[in-house]
Amino acid sequence: MRDKRQTKPKSNNKSESLDRWSIHRARPMLIVLIAFTIVVCCSLLLFQGTSAASGPSASEHTTAPSSMAVSAAPQATPTPTVVQFSQVSYQVTEDTVQTNITVTRTGPNTLPSTVDYVVNDGTATQKSDFTYASGFVLFLGGETSKTFPVLISDDAYAEGPETATLQLTGASGATVGTPSMATLEIIDNELIDGLINPIDDPRNFAAQHYHDLLNRDAIGSNDQAGLDFWTNQTAVCGSNSDCLTERRENVSAAFFLSVEFQNTGYFAFRFYRASFPDGTPRPRGLPRYLEFLRDTQQLGRGVVVGTPNWEAFLEQNKQGFALDWVDRTDFLAEYPTTMTRDEYIDKLFVRLGVTPTQQERNQAVSAWDALGSLKEKRARTIRAVVDTGGVYNAQYNPAFVLEQYFGYLRRNSDDAPDNNFSGYDFWLNKMNAFSQPGEDVRNDQVALARVKRAEMVKAFLASGEYRRRFGAGAPPPVGPSSIVSLKVGRAGSNQLARADTDSHQRRWLSKSESETLTGAKRGK
Repeated sequence: MRDKRQTKPKSNNKSESLDRWSIHRARPMLIVLIAFTIVVCCSLLLFQGTSAASGPSASEHTTAPSSMAVSAAPQATPTPTVVQFSQVSYQVTEDTVQTNITVTRTGPNTLPSTVDYVVNDGTATQKSDFTYASGFVLFLGGETSKTFPVLISDDAYAEGPETATLQLTGASGATVGTPSMATLEIIDNELIDGLINPIDDPRNFAAQHYHDLLNRDAIGSNDQAGLDFWTNQTAVCGSNSDCLTERRENVSAAFFLSVEFQNTGYFAFRFYRASFPDGTPRPRGLPRYLEFLRDTQQLGRGVVVGTPNWEAFLEQNKQGFALDWVDRTDFLAEYPTTMTRDEYIDKLFVRLGVTPTQQERNQAVSAWDALGSLKEKRARTIRAVVDTGGVYNAQYNPAFVLEQYFGYLRRNSDDAPDNNFSGYDFWLNKMNAFSQPGEDVRNDQVALARVKRAEMVKAFLASGEYRRRFGAGAPPPVGPSSIVSLKVGRAGSNQLARADTDSHQRRWLSKSESETLTGAKRGK
């Protein structure tokens, strides 16, 4: 059988044979060198890619590979930015004061972060114990701790400690950590029910108006001079009943007529009326109590009239509010972005029930035609419309009446005990009846004269529902004590006098004030 193996022919050239042998013996070394070169090249490529993404380090430039196999280094998990309450519970002693709640931020803090907050009822209620609050906290770059205020009210009830609930939600540029819920404990300041209603004290009367109408605390906002001024307006009366009745009404009306409220609360009211029709979410197109408070608090943030830069703060707040407004889902449903300029302007005026003058319509057109994005045009234009004289005067009475319920009674006008708009309609009809043709309520004196003719502020201040927020529903020591016209004679005897002959007024008195007049059990 033939041997299939083939023998390599011998070379007669000794030097060629030696060279090939040398190469054969060197092959393992060459393989190692080639492999090493490949590894180094690959490492350099990986290094360049990593450097582009995260930047070079000194060790990457100077450290040589320690083995032939290269594996990726484990990546560290990024540290998150987290916002949370600084503690799970806070305490404050009952009084007409402000307490500050601290929110902290941990982790990277070079960029801004925001988080929403809300203060709701617990065993304490927003009608009598504190002011409902809803807003957001803004952390600027480098900030790790911020606060938001909660306004506390004083009452004469011996209730023991009560709590409000605090909650953080909707963080941006961060995540909400723990605790995201906290409690605010209000320590009672009486052991037995007080005999004097705190709202009859001149300083407390003024301080509570800051809370109810301006959504800020006078001392907490460094407005001691303002608090002293309004306190003295009623304190000078002593026990003079006529003086107290007149001055309490004037002080209270002044808060509504103030530049601060007109540019926050009444400004927001006109946005609602321009935007929404009568419907289930908002009967008669009126704002609801809690959303109204949220918006007025946003508009008034950092604004104290008379302090440095207050106009700039107010304008910044109004611009931000308008830009946010035209992005709201419910507004876009009524005013889609496909609307033309004229369609948009015309619908706003129609919904407000106003036929604009040519000058007023030109104002709105100019606001739209100015440079800017579509969102900016729509925000500027709705502001231009609601700020016209025609709109300001047309919406004044509905806004004033609604704010009596929001400010004094801390509820919607159709909530219990009314459960419908009969009370609201009664006072709106009365305000309309005492309005005179051609009046321009942008003039403070004209506005105050109308309010005093209607005697509505006087009635709400003396109402049992208002007074029961702070103490017993009994009439004040001096002045009127019925929501329609319960007059107190100088000798101190109560006489119920009808303000007019409207039978609905008598029915409303019977429904709303009967418990007060019979000394019924208090309620919040």
